[in-house]
Amino acid sequence: MLYHNIDFIETKPTHSATDKSCSSVDDVITTLNARNQNLTDFPITEQLQHLTKLDLSKNSLTELVLDLDMLELEFLDLSYNKVPLEKVIFNGHFPKLKYLYVYESQLKSIEFAYAMPNLEILNLGKNQLEKINLPYGFEALESLTLNNNQIKNVGIEIANSKDVRSSNTNDFPLNPFVFPKIAYLNLQENPVQDISPEVIAEENCLEHYRSIFVSAYKSPMVYLHEAKMILFGNGEVGKTSIRLKLLDKNAVLPEKKDRTQGLDISTYRINNLPSTLTNLEESIDFDLHIWDFGGQGKYREVQQLFCSRKSLYVFVTAIDDQSTKEDYVNYDYWLSMAQTYGSNPNSEEHSPIIYVCNKSEIEKHGLKDDDEIYNYKNIPYNLLKISCKTYDNFPKLINLIKDHLPQISTDVFTNKFAQNWLNVKIELEQR
Repeated sequence: MLYHNIDFIETKPTHSATDKSCSSVDDVITTLNARNQNLTDFPITEQLQHLTKLDLSKNSLTELVLDLDMLELEFLDLSYNKVPLEKVIFNGHFPKLKYLYVYESQLKSIEFAYAMPNLEILNLGKNQLEKINLPYGFEALESLTLNNNQIKNVGIEIANSKDVRSSNTNDFPLNPFVFPKIAYLNLQENPVQDISPEVIAEENCLEHYRSIFVSAYKSPMVYLHEAKMILFGNGEVGKTSIRLKLLDKNAVLPEKKDRTQGLDISTYRINNLPSTLTNLEESIDFDLHIWDFGGQGKYREVQQLFCSRKSLYVFVTAIDDQSTKEDYVNYDYWLSMAQTYGSNPNSEEHSPIIYVCNKSEIEKHGLKDDDEIYNYKNIPYNLLKISCKTYDNFPKLINLIKDHLPQISTDVFTNKFAQNWLNVKIELEQR
């Protein structure tokens, strides 16, 4: 707060406008603290037109319309409203307003009939806003807080622009001619489209936001439609066999001498993912980049370097995956690695894990299912037993992979990047 422990009403003397001799002196209200008064309505009358500070926080307002020109007001606080504040409408002029707070008030709509040329801080966090429209003329704005709303499109519509350089209506805060002083933008916890969650998660995402949209102005934004799938587990359990069979069901299985040395990467294309799975308007093709880790002990220290969030993990064991084998480690080692490096430290999000037991042709009753393995939050309660040799249950694995794609991240199907960025990525891959 910018002021503390003020009187409920603060006044200053002024000469009465009706007394031409200026011999009469009246008191006008300059500061009004109506905080936590359980107000359900607050009419703005001419008696308040000389206010410099107004605190209406912690009340029970459902709507507030400010029709009066409040030419002296510098500070307005409407935060922490106790009931849903449906809308706030600024129909008057507020040329000196510097600080506007409507924080955590369940606000659904805010409207500005005129610009606020001196507004420096606008805090609309923790509300229900889906968009925000500003008229042209907020050139003093330094800080905009919009966290915990329902904003999908981060473009701020600039209405009635007088500057041809800002003719695009969705360029906030890209255009320095419109917002020359903007230094802080908070969009955390919004369902923003076309921006990665990593950018939105930053408390101040302004710099990255601008860089993304600078690129978007120069190049069209296109869907990425790809993700990473990591095959991990002990050596000789069939990780490479699974990779080869995903790429070609008729592939010849590798011999022991062909064990993966370090890491192999292949791209597995899944065609025609239905809209029922992706929530997109049309079916899409999706690329899974399969990272096949060698399971030998000498590679384990570096494997964690290649694990990442927003990946699909496939933990592979086998009927003959026994503790007597060379370099054997139990499931707790592997799953702890996936849990640690596949989780978002800032939320409860975990990369999904599929639990697969290969070589079911060796022993039909298969591996004993261990309930302790399901202590890991991102493992569903099932074990898929397959055979790469006989192709038994392999189609089920393919369907299971498809079903787990939406769990990789909330934006796995909607994430977009500038085409010129992807051109660089393609060239690096080709090299």
